Parts: sequence; C-alpha cells; structure tokens
Amino acid sequence: MELKQRLQAFFAQPGIRKWAPVSLLAATTGIIIGTITANPALPQTGAGLVLSGLAINLASGLLQPIFDAVDDETRAELLEKQLGDKETKPETTRLTAAALLEAAPILAEVLPVTSSAALITNLEKSMVDAGGALAKIAPSYISALRAPPVDWGTFRSELAQIVATSLIDLEVENQAIVERLHIHHENQPGNATIRVKGGDGVRISDVGITQIGGKAVSRTCPDCGTPVMTSAARCSTCGLALTAPTANPTLVIPMTILAVFANPPGSGTTHWEDESKALRAALAPHPDRFRIELLHDCTVDELHQALLRHRPAVLHIQSHGTRSGIQVQTSHNDPHTIGWRALMQTLGNVSSLRCVVLNACESGVHQDIGPTHFDLITTPGLISTEVTRFYTSAFYDTLAARRSIAECHSAGCNRVDLYGITAEHRPEWRAAQAS
Repeated sequence: MELKQRLQAFFAQPGIRKWAPVSLLAATTGIIIGTITANPALPQTGAGLVLSGLAINLASGLLQPIFDAVDDETRAELLEKQLGDKETKPETTRLTAAALLEAAPILAEVLPVTSSAALITNLEKSMVDAGGALAKIAPSYISALRAPPVDWGTFRSELAQIVATSLIDLEVENQAIVERLHIHHENQPGNATIRVKGGDGVRISDVGITQIGGKAVSRTCPDCGTPVMTSAARCSTCGLALTAPTANPTLVIPMTILAVFANPPGSGTTHWEDESKALRAALAPHPDRFRIELLHDCTVDELHQALLRHRPAVLHIQSHGTRSGIQVQTSHNDPHTIGWRALMQTLGNVSSLRCVVLNACESGVHQDIGPTHFDLITTPGLISTEVTRFYTSAFYDTLAARRSIAECHSAGCNRVDLYGITAEHRPEWRAAQAS
C-alpha cells in the first residue's frame, strides 16, 4: 500500500481527533518511515539514508530499533517514548522532522476536511513540545499544512536547511569552563556554528567543528514565518521581500554547584541545614543558570563519586576541620578524617573546578600545598557556624548577581560585618593562578 493510502486510512479512524498530540505525531511518523524505508529506490549513503536531502544514520543505537521495528504500531511506540521524553534526543527530532518533510505534500492532501483543524493543531503542539528541529520548523510546517505552498520543492529544501543547521550559542557564568564540545557536520545542507559568551574567568578548551560543505540559514520570513536561506531575496511562500536576518536563540549552560555537608557521629552539630538553606535560597531561583547537587551526611566514597559524576564548577564543603584534615564518615557510619593533602590532591584532578569553598575550621593550613587552577576559600583557624552561614548567604547571592569570585568573597565578609559579628577568624580567599 502506498503512503497516501496508508495515511488516508490512518486519519479516517474514528476518534483520531482525541488522540494525545505526541501519540498522533509518533503514529504519523511511524507510518511515513515504515512506508518510505521499504522503498528500494530510497537514496542511501553509507550506513544511512536520505530524507528530504537530510542524511539519517541508520546505525544509530537510538534510531536503529525504529527502523528495525516489525510493524508501524511498534515503531510508533518507540517514537512516542522518545518524543515524549523530557530530554528528547536530537537524533529523534531530526529523524521525525525529516520524515514529515518527506511526506509534507501528501500529508497536506490526505488530512480529512472535517477534522483537519484539530489534527493540525495537535501535530503543532507535539512538534513544539518535542523541541529541537521539530520546534524550529513547526510554525512554517503547520502553516504549509493549512495553506499549501505553490512550490513544495523549494519549501522543503528551505526547511531542510533549518533541520541541518547546527547552531550552539553558549552563555556561561563567571568562572565557568567549556570543554570537549564538538560538532561533526558532514555532507549536510546546513551550517555549523559554536558561539560562546561568558563572564569573568571563563575557560574554553577542546572545542571545535568538523564541517564539510553546506550553506547557512539564519532567518525566517517576518510575514509568514517560513525559514529562508541567507541569500534569499524573497520568501518562497508569501513572496515578501526580505531584509536583515533575525537573531538566533541562546542556549544557557548551567553552572554546577556541588554542596557537601558532613556531620560525623560523635562530632558537634554543624547546623548544616542553615547553610544549605542559604545556598539554595540564593541559587534555586535561577535553575537555568545553576544546577545544585546536594550531599548530606557525606561519606568518603560519595564525595569522590560526586566529583567524578557531576564535574562541578564550584565545590562547597561544610564540616568539622582540624589541622589534620576534614571530618566525614565511612559507608559504615564511622567517623573518618580526610587529610588536607589527600583532599587537595584529589581536587587537583578535577579540571572543571573554578572555586572551592571550605567552610571548616583550620582549613587554611593547606593553602600552599594545593592545586592552583581554582579559587580557594578557607578558614585559618576556628570559625563559628554563624559566620559561615552569613558568609555563605552573601557569597552565593553575589554569585547569582553574576559577580566574580573575588567580589563574592568580599560580599561574604561584608555581610558578617553588617551583622556586627566580631570573630577572630573569618574566611580567606586565594585567587586561582594562571597555568
């Protein structure tokens, strides 16, 4: 059965208008993929195939089960699970977008007149919700279903440019690190660009693009919303004369804050709840800029595993400290002291760190033995939990205000002074040193 007949039969089902948007999108895409991949004349390249000029990797571990599915129902279930995921993978949205573009003229023709409005609305919602390439082409694609363009070939080519274009705008916080970021862009009609904008002390390493061929798309028609190529003088859908390109959206990369609190059995209370609350009150209102990872009653293993797993930019530790080291506990709930030298050697292997805050007594004894690639906040002697609580609150308030670590430290000391607290010792700051 040809694609047109299969889609007509699908949309003629009773109750199709009441389907969940993501189910409708997945089932439609499943039918399209199942039909066109069965065509031996479909263009292929290496381990992939070409849909609307877009190369799709058939060997992808995420996509291969979709192509190997025994029927459309199974294929639709796999697609719905991936498209409904809050972290939809780019490969899935790209495949779905390519399939919809391939079948666009047929889809516009077979949608039932009596229910097309509801079906198109549900398709639009599901495309926007899925994000990625689907969200980018949704306005223009949906407009084409409602009012088909004269030239489907040009229309699909322009939307394929949008799907194939890889544009990453990185806006990072002060002291952030961007590393091991690569785009491989080969034999695609679109372009690839990485743009990084950051504050003080941003470090960029191992970032690059591998690209062969392609033309960039950077604007849409201000009248009808159709994506158009940079060189286009007029919109292919409505004929409007085009001027300057529009701005590209920004992707914000959150700074990871790992906050570790330890209060081993037999030690005095650290009032860690107050410090944890102060940190979260400052940063939690900015989930797009900060990712907070909390460890309470931390053990040796949990600390090491969290450093490896989260690769934090800021490490905040609150516990008891002595001249020998910082106190935590073992997995058997026994008290344990991590030596200052062992701790600093471990932190020296965490290249993502931009700042370490050690709210622990006697933590300043090791300032000269530790690594220097991050800012370090320590205490030279005994310190009260009242001082560390006020310091912590102001430190992270200032970090949330996009200030440097030096300004965060100064603000922390200022907050202690404002409360009129007289203390023999207070946190000290050691700046990172250029490598």
